[in-house]
Amino acid sequence: MNRRLSSLPARGRSRGFTLLELLLAFVVFALGFATVLEILSGSMRNTVRAREYSEAALIAQSLMDTIGIEIPLSALFAPADDPEKRSYVWIVDPGALQVSRREVAMQQLTRWGVRVGGLKPGERVVTVGVHHLREGQRISLLD
Repeated sequence: MNRRLSSLPARGRSRGFTLLELLLAFVVFALGFATVLEILSGSMRNTVRAREYSEAALIAQSLMDTIGIEIPLSALFAPADDPEKRSYVWIVDPGALQVSRREVAMQQLTRWGVRVGGLKPGERVVTVGVHHLREGQRISLLD
């Protein structure tokens, strides 16, 4: 009879999760949630940092435009027929390979040349033979 009672299912016991299982599930959930929050906060930090770098680059570009562009001293010339003795450079038109004269404002002598205003970043300036050129003359580039 003792055997027969032990083989019967216990009706009073319900099947569910133990406290240890619930605690373990909560810890796993908390670790996963903390990882997701860390990833999100890292991406937010990177977004803010990228915005700050972009702003710094724009400010630096603006200051460079204000301060001027450094070119070799040999690129400057002052025509003999200019009574005010203004400074000019020859700008190269990359499509037509022709030069055009542009007045520049000398701002400061530097160790490697002169800082001038009136040029845009990326413009090509003639640095050799500037006294032998004339407006619209075709040239060949030596890279």
